[in-house]
Amino acid sequence: MSNQDILIAVLKKIDFNNLEDFKKCISKGLVFKYVDDDANLIFRTSIDEIYTRPYEILIYSNWFAKAFWGRDFDSLSQLIEETNGYGGDLLRWQYHLQQMVLEEEPLKYLEKFL
Repeated sequence: MSNQDILIAVLKKIDFNNLEDFKKCISKGLVFKYVDDDANLIFRTSIDEIYTRPYEILIYSNWFAKAFWGRDFDSLSQLIEETNGYGGDLLRWQYHLQQMVLEEEPLKYLEKFL
């Protein structure tokens, strides 16, 4: 999948239009329109001005991670498997957000979970 395809699939999975906290964080008055060929998020204002934001502002946010991976663990065995035996106090979304930050291609990391 291309980065654009991955990002579109990710946005569908998290129901981006209902991610109000994130939209408020970006800027008031921006309405999401589409993902461009470079996987940028394209927004428009009420007076039809266009704004482009890099996808990283979405995928590295806590709001996104909570929506994409969930807020808890399914089971202790999943916790041990995902953290190689060390769970600490990390929730699923925190663990995956940390792992994604370490990746050279974060969208490819997300693709594994689609």
